[in-house]
Amino acid sequence: APLPVRRMAWRAPAALQPRVPRTARVLAVDDEGRVVHDLDGGGPDYHMVTGVRRHQGRVWMSSLEEDAVAWAALD
Repeated sequence: APLPVRRMAWRAPAALQPRVPRTARVLAVDDEGRVVHDLDGGGPDYHMVTGVRRHQGRVWMSSLEEDAVAWAALD
């Protein structure tokens, strides 16, 4: 969206703010830029992933919005 539109949205009351869907998605790419993992775990329980760590066949995720960590198994 153009900058003036974004500024108007930022100034709008919370009740009028655009609703962003809650989602959690993790992409892993190799050195060539190819996607090697695409984990789409979006849903109402966990969202806004900001940190990711792979350990023993799982992907561990942290979030700025949640008060817990989440994990998902890699297939």
